[in-house]
Amino acid sequence: MVGINQMMHADDPTVEVLDHVKVAIKSTVLIAILVIGYLNIKKSVLSNKVWAVMTLLATANIVIAVFI
Repeated sequence: MVGINQMMHADDPTVEVLDHVKVAIKSTVLIAILVIGYLNIKKSVLSNKVWAVMTLLATANIVIAVFI
């Protein structure tokens, strides 16, 4: 979607240029959440540490999206 947005608005100076570093960080955080979830999918009970890390990463991803 990032590439489509940039291609559609390449000539329009009023459209804000996307920050690729922000997109890369958000994608990395999302991949980390998915990997942690996948590694713990076969366990019957999710430990508090894993749950806390996934919640912290998800919250950090939201904070990055809204405030940065």
